[in-house]
Amino acid sequence: MTLACLGLLNLGFAHAQNKDTADGLVKFVVEDVMNTIKNDKAIQAGDLRKINTLVDQKILPYSNFQKTTRLAMGRNWNKATPAQQEQITQEFKNLLIRIYSGALAQVRDQKIQYKPFRAAADETDVIVRTVVIGKGEPIQIDYRVEKTNDGWKVYDINVLGAWLVESYRNQFNDQVSKGGIEGLVQFLQQRNAALAAGK
Repeated sequence: MTLACLGLLNLGFAHAQNKDTADGLVKFVVEDVMNTIKNDKAIQAGDLRKINTLVDQKILPYSNFQKTTRLAMGRNWNKATPAQQEQITQEFKNLLIRIYSGALAQVRDQKIQYKPFRAAADETDVIVRTVVIGKGEPIQIDYRVEKTNDGWKVYDINVLGAWLVESYRNQFNDQVSKGGIEGLVQFLQQRNAALAAGK
């Protein structure tokens, strides 16, 4: 979970990065988020309110989380009503924040290496590759980034060979096959409630 958490939070660079390019966007968000975490003791202590604020202000504006959820649901996305789609997207976001919040406390002196980025000028769906350097083994984290009318947006993350969307697709399909779309909604709500209760 810690590795995946770093991936989620690494959607978050600093100064003078060009957010008009896919790799520039990833660098901007990664550095901005990591610098915020390193300077905020409450986030390091796992304060969910502060973590939610961090995600809302510094990650979500540069993410297409509805697309992340839609891809994770696969063919079942179109079976859901617009209201259910919105509800599942919100519950899924909350689930990931709760799962990954514990690893925030471990963000200290990690460094990010950005692999050489190559893409044709007209490409609109690309992968930006990075490596997190810390005390242990280097952690490879890749980002799928799509060009939209609102600029580049991250919609999937790969940590050590496991893409976030693929990791949840089978689980989501299983829940829908058991209890329909409402079954998936209830599953996500129950998981969030259990995590909120510390279970």
